[in-house]
Amino acid sequence: MARWWRRAPEAPRRGLPPGVAVYAVGDVHGRADLLERMHDRIAADMAAFLGADPANTVELVHLGDYVDRGPASNRVLDLVDRAWPERVRVTNLRGNHERAMLDFLDDPELAAGRWLGFGGLEALRAYGVALDLSLGEADRLGRAREALNRALPERHRALLAELVAWHRVGDYFFAHAGVDPRKPLDRQDESALLWMREPFLSHPRPLAQMVVHGHTVTKEPVVLPHRIGVDLGAYATGRLAALALRDGEPPRFLIVEGS
Repeated sequence: MARWWRRAPEAPRRGLPPGVAVYAVGDVHGRADLLERMHDRIAADMAAFLGADPANTVELVHLGDYVDRGPASNRVLDLVDRAWPERVRVTNLRGNHERAMLDFLDDPELAAGRWLGFGGLEALRAYGVALDLSLGEADRLGRAREALNRALPERHRALLAELVAWHRVGDYFFAHAGVDPRKPLDRQDESALLWMREPFLSHPRPLAQMVVHGHTVTKEPVVLPHRIGVDLGAYATGRLAALALRDGEPPRFLIVEGS
C-alpha cells in the first residue's frame, strides 16, 4: 500500500539543478521487505522522468540506519547495494547504527553496550551469530566479533566502509540525524550528523539549506522551514517513507506499508 503526502503549505520551496530528481529513503532498520517495496515504487515513479529527457538524472539517497532492530539487516545491505540504471546516482549515508556496528567490529568490549543495547543483537542474529552466554563477557563479545567478521560478506564490509556522512543536491542537505544549527553546514562534526536531535529539531528558523534527515521517529513525515524528517520507525510500525523532490514542484512523500 502506498500513500502520497504533500509538504506543509508554510514550508519554503528550495531548488534543485535542472533535470535532476531526488529520492531520499528513511531509516530501514532491517526491514528488507519494506525497502524492496520502496525501491519498486521509486523505480516506477522515476521511469517517466528519466524517459522524458535523456539528459535527466536521479539522485537516490539512503539516509542510514540500515541495520539493527528489524529481522533482516543482511538483506537490507544487499538491497542498498543493488544496481540501478546508469542515470541513477546512489548515495548511501552512514547512520549511527552503522557507526556502532563498525565500532563493535573494531573494539567489541568498548562498543557492545551502545550497539547490542539498541538493536545489534538482531543484526547479529541476521548473520547467524549468537552470543555464547556460558562465556565471560570479554570472551563472549570477542567470539561474537570473530563470528560476525567471518559471516560478513566482503561486499557488505566494503559498503559499510564507504558510507558517507552527508550529501548535497541543490538547496538540500542530507544527513542521517540532522545538523548542529550553530555551525555552518560545511563544518559539521560526524557526531552531530549521526546523533543530533536538539537544538536541531526545534530550531525556529530556516538554515542555509533545507536539511533532509531520519533518526527521529514521527507518525508522519515532518516538514518545517529548516528540515524534512522521514523516519517513520519502520522496524516497529511497518511503514517506510521516501521523500521525492523535483525542481519547481512541492515535495512528495511515498509511504509503503507492511505487517
